[in-house]
Amino acid sequence: MSPASSYEPFYRRLTEGPVRCLLWPFGRVWGLVAAVRRWAYSSDGPLEPKRLPVPVISVGNVAMGGTGKSSFVVYLVRLIQTTGRSVAILSRGYGRASGGTVVVSKPGSGLLVPPEASGDEPAMFGRALPDVFIVVGSDRYSAGLVAVEEGAEVVVLDDGFQHVQLARDLDVVLVDTSGPPEWPFPAGLAREDVDALFYANVVCFSKANIGKYMDVWVEVVDKYARNAVKLTAGHYPTDVRDLGDDRPLSLAEIGGKRVLALAGVGDFGGFISTLEEVGAVVAVRRPFPDHHLYSKGELEATERSAFAADCVAIVTTAKDEARIGEWKSRVPVYVLDVITEVTAGEPELEGALLRVLGDTLHR
Repeated sequence: MSPASSYEPFYRRLTEGPVRCLLWPFGRVWGLVAAVRRWAYSSDGPLEPKRLPVPVISVGNVAMGGTGKSSFVVYLVRLIQTTGRSVAILSRGYGRASGGTVVVSKPGSGLLVPPEASGDEPAMFGRALPDVFIVVGSDRYSAGLVAVEEGAEVVVLDDGFQHVQLARDLDVVLVDTSGPPEWPFPAGLAREDVDALFYANVVCFSKANIGKYMDVWVEVVDKYARNAVKLTAGHYPTDVRDLGDDRPLSLAEIGGKRVLALAGVGDFGGFISTLEEVGAVVAVRRPFPDHHLYSKGELEATERSAFAADCVAIVTTAKDEARIGEWKSRVPVYVLDVITEVTAGEPELEGALLRVLGDTLHR
């Protein structure tokens, strides 16, 4: 994860106007290096990607975060599970304190390691998908072998579009239609040029429910990924929960009420939009870098800010929940849960999965 995505609002202010134009040549170099690396591991290139003995389905993006990828991974895994096959999620585990390959959870085992050892997203996946293998490691091939040895029959590669060293049978790429296409880093927040979409088998137009740039992205995808399966998906809030509690509460708990928004995610603005969508009055905003590990002082300062602004609650994300831990705040802390709902293209996605898995999807 690039530093650019760790604090998007700050980076946007830093690189707007003339500064962004000055960074454009460096972005071109970044994009060229990414393109050469991708070509090197392609069927025409000199390098051979490693292949696992089970189907590998990658979910990723060309941007540096904030596309709704995590909730899409949960949706996709549940869809694959309708075949009756056991699924593993492989993740790098950004921000974890551990090294090597770590088994985060197994079906029915719960989390085997604390979030500090797994990273926030793997811990979130383990909580949302208790019947799935979750394995983290910078070497995804080695992590995949561990997952297969544990009994996984299908591997989902989280945030894997740029991890070209591992062969995959299906590449799913999300594009965030709530924002425009980006220039490559450091001139923008893209990991690659948009022409990398040529390598996508499935393109998902994510956040379509707030997608101001849908027409722009449709044009881009038609140009570079004409033959890919196209999906349209929205990002919808479902409920809130007390921090550390799995029991869902009604969204009415925050509707029409003053809240403090606390999050360290790739798209803090999207989090605010979601809160406002359910009627919450966001009185205080506390954005932090993506995958940020909160200190005791930062949490205490957040609590004081909520008190000072007469907020009835602090609201955070499921990903942040893994990093906050057992915070005993005097102001109620809610976790806002969201889901991905595919509104168009699901039969075509199922067809693509069937071609890879050679099985039947049951609803």
